[in-house]
Amino acid sequence: MGSTNKTGAAFTITDANSGVVGGKVSYKTSATGSVAANTTTGWEIEYPLAALGGASANDIFRVMAAYVADKGEFYSDVLPQIPGQSAALGANPDFSSIPGRQSYAYQVGTGVLASRSASEALQAAAYPNPVAANSRLTYTVPAATSVAVDVYNSLGQKVLNLLDAAQASGLIPWPWPHCASCRPVLTWLLCG
Repeated sequence: MGSTNKTGAAFTITDANSGVVGGKVSYKTSATGSVAANTTTGWEIEYPLAALGGASANDIFRVMAAYVADKGEFYSDVLPQIPGQSAALGANPDFSSIPGRQSYAYQVGTGVLASRSASEALQAAAYPNPVAANSRLTYTVPAATSVAVDVYNSLGQKVLNLLDAAQASGLIPWPWPHCASCRPVLTWLLCG
């Protein structure tokens, strides 16, 4: 993210010298949006594939996250973590001398959304959204089959399983269960 301000409100990167243009940050958990205050939830960063030079199915996108000081010195806090590393890595660490791969790999076109039918294809709708105790979920099952209805938050984390059973074809109305884990905006609904 370069020199962009990481403690302000959620933002979209527009300065070509400040990181990946078009990147977005979300999940601020304090009035200031401070990352330091975000100790219990994720901190989401989105990069448009076009800003990374474009990508097509099966391309590999590698990511490393690091906590870096004002003068560009790396602390010991990097993701993926380096086993046994407790000292700061310094201003110019030689990552090639560290055992293992120093990045996470994501293959474009894979993952939970690529392996199942998304809600749009199943004509799903939740109202009101963000979900509340009085929300209703409606979706269409095209043919009688075993159906799993899972709710994911915008981090891609499964927060709730609503159903895992055989269902007849047709329009299915579903009363939204009332529980603490049901409060996120319904971002994805996966069936199948």
